Amino acid sequence: MQQEVVSDEREELLHVDSDQDSEQNLSSTAAINSDSNEQHNAETHCTSLKDNWELITKETIQKLSPGDVINRKYCGFSHRMIVDSVEVKKDANENFEKATISAIYYGRQGIKRRIVRDVFSIQADGSSSVLKPKCWLQHQPNEWCYSPEVVVQRARSRVNEAQHSFFGNTASDFVRWCKTRCSSHRPDNLVPIYVSEDNKKMIHSVKSGDHLEVKCAGRDRLHCKVLTTTKLNNSKFELTMRATSVDTGTKHIRMVHERNIELQRNKLVKLSVNSQGMDLSNRTEKIKNLIYKNKRARMHDFCLHLTNPNVSDEEWMQTVVDVPKKHWSFRIRFFKPTKPAENLNKGDIVYIQDHYQVVTNVAFNDSKVEITTMLYGKKELKANEPIEVKLAIEAKERDAILCVHNDAALDCPLEGGGRKKPSYTFERIKDSAQIQKGCIISIRSGSQLFKHCVVSSVATDNESATESEFFVESSDIVSFSAISYELGSLIAEKSFTLNVSKSTIYRVTYNVSDKSMYSSNEVVERARSRLGERQHNIQWNSSRDFARWCSIKHQSNREQTRVPVNSADELHAFKQGHVRFLKLLPYSHHAILRDCSKVEGCNDILRVSMYENNVAYKCVRKEQLNISENETVRRVRYAERREVNSASVEQLLGLTFLNADDDRLGFSGPIVKKCGSRVKSEDFCCWIKTSYCERGEKAVQELFDQSTRKQVEVEEIGRDSVNIFDHIILTRKANGKDIEVHLIVTEWDSIACTGVGMTYEFSAEKVGLRFKKFDGFLRVTGPGHIEKVVHNSELNWDQIDAKFKELEGIEEYSLLFNNCEHFVNYLIYGRLTCSQLSRVTGLGTKWINMVVRGFRPWFHCADDH
Repeated sequence: MQQEVVSDEREELLHVDSDQDSEQNLSSTAAINSDSNEQHNAETHCTSLKDNWELITKETIQKLSPGDVINRKYCGFSHRMIVDSVEVKKDANENFEKATISAIYYGRQGIKRRIVRDVFSIQADGSSSVLKPKCWLQHQPNEWCYSPEVVVQRARSRVNEAQHSFFGNTASDFVRWCKTRCSSHRPDNLVPIYVSEDNKKMIHSVKSGDHLEVKCAGRDRLHCKVLTTTKLNNSKFELTMRATSVDTGTKHIRMVHERNIELQRNKLVKLSVNSQGMDLSNRTEKIKNLIYKNKRARMHDFCLHLTNPNVSDEEWMQTVVDVPKKHWSFRIRFFKPTKPAENLNKGDIVYIQDHYQVVTNVAFNDSKVEITTMLYGKKELKANEPIEVKLAIEAKERDAILCVHNDAALDCPLEGGGRKKPSYTFERIKDSAQIQKGCIISIRSGSQLFKHCVVSSVATDNESATESEFFVESSDIVSFSAISYELGSLIAEKSFTLNVSKSTIYRVTYNVSDKSMYSSNEVVERARSRLGERQHNIQWNSSRDFARWCSIKHQSNREQTRVPVNSADELHAFKQGHVRFLKLLPYSHHAILRDCSKVEGCNDILRVSMYENNVAYKCVRKEQLNISENETVRRVRYAERREVNSASVEQLLGLTFLNADDDRLGFSGPIVKKCGSRVKSEDFCCWIKTSYCERGEKAVQELFDQSTRKQVEVEEIGRDSVNIFDHIILTRKANGKDIEVHLIVTEWDSIACTGVGMTYEFSAEKVGLRFKKFDGFLRVTGPGHIEKVVHNSELNWDQIDAKFKELEGIEEYSLLFNNCEHFVNYLIYGRLTCSQLSRVTGLGTKWINMVVRGFRPWFHCADDH
């Protein structure tokens, strides 16, 4: 391992020693498809949902560039890394000789895991094109990746971090955090500015725009955003920052600040130090809003430091940020002379309101004296009002820590984000005009607890007057509708008519910035999107959580919530989004509803398209007919011969006819004798010959209605008797098996006895579960079959379409690692998660998942790597 010094615009790197080149990471994965070992050996390439890896050879080493993700053996296991820089060395004949790669990854530092930046080399292995040690390059679509420059910047920003966790912050999670865009990545990462001189780690230089977490005097913890930096000397910097408390319960912070105090002229003020008058304007301006990082600063020591007459202003400025030295005086502690307020001078140290303070200005107003003081003590923090502070840090700082956000706009409390629930205030409503559409109110009925409601509509005076005459006479009477959890844990809309002067109603206001607030129409729209939901939880999803979810854009909001769909009209109103089909408990099938439209003349049937990871369905397809002389042909008799418009039938190609309660996964197929749609090829052909000929697509209702199906009469014929538009029955292969298949003959050559038929069946060869697009008709007959999943944030359809296009057709299904819900969450968020597995197996699955993910690449790649 080489030792290197690397410089960039914000960091100095003192590289890791050679004995630190090891880590055992059980949770990283090479993710090479176990079903394609032979193909991988031949083509050095493999595709799956998560990974697309290419073996780096002499020919492909030129593809490697900063920001790429590579995979190599590290302490015996596959390990992912971010390429920081790469240098290729060639011999005199321009042949590859050696490549030196600087990579950033979670490495092992003794007993700790820490993100490091190391240099290693790969060399040619004789005449073979394979390099030693072997490395793989990951390919990912650019649509959901950061630019290479941003990837490197994000990786460098977390060097020195030591927050490794098998549950959410593994080496693979770090690489994904750097590479891919995802709002649900780890939100906050605490990175030491400096670790130790011995290990020669990176020293981060703090610059404008960085975020810090600071432990100041007492137990105060602040989250800060750096506004400006000023270099005081070679080892110290002064930062000006916007800050807010990390702990939501903290309402005060110890800092240097001003107070305005009004006293009577003859009020006796306890005096600690009597000054003859000092001009402290330069000093107070410099020291104002200063905070100290430790407990050594005392109120009286600060006052003595500020008023020190033994040093000039120039000398004092050099020590302005230093913690004041301790001074002990028995007289100061217990014997305090007094002085009338009207005789106070600038520079006096007084003891008022339990604080030592320095008088910086005195003004007289009638019989009162208004004094301005400077003190070091507790200052009140107001909700949603960050304060400006100053802080001195060392170049090799230990007490202040960089806080690297995934997305500052979403995750930083200073920007209106964060994962902690924001606080709120409430005031008693005394006027009916205070109740407006989209506002949040707190109300209770009888002896019930107060609950938060979203006001969805408010009746006007004219509307109220039509109901009762006294509405116009009093402004205290208001009629409105509100949405909240009702009895039975159901979100519903309810009407109220109340007298605000006699009822206890509060209006709720959230302590967030205006840009985090939804408009009144958006609040009502979000509330109505969850009507019918039954997921009440007193701790995690109460009426307060529901109202906050509707009102503000915040990361603490519930990410997903399930709402039953009771009819086709409700699904059509949803238009597009995440849906789940209820199957055998506790399992449900997840899909992305991409498009949805009504079918004319059908109340419970919709034309839909969906993205899903699922089995292949029966669909309308063509079958090439080449009937042999000995083959048995049967024809279905009809009362009258009807011509079929072959062009019209071809519009149905690729479509599936599905009931929402059909068995879509096929795992119960052997039991219930069905798989996918319950519509059969016989039903389809009879429907084409009868209803579809007359009414076209409008007749699809009859195809779904089993009560209209009748027994058909069949006659056996020779192949010479087959005519175009006949409904015939042949033995053909479907889903890998020979079965009886009903077909409509759309093309026919009577001499060669060949043609084309249309049927509704599986493909000839068996196809496994894969990423596919569903097109067809969906019938929703009632509740209990399908649910819509409402997400907190808007779905990015361009990104979803791009991801699906990359994956379409790939057969990659695993119940534990890559099922239908994994696929949907990957399209939406870029991560593989499955809530129903977590609910069923609990913590045990996490441990199994960790072990399998860690050891699967090792066993799988033992021969190839």
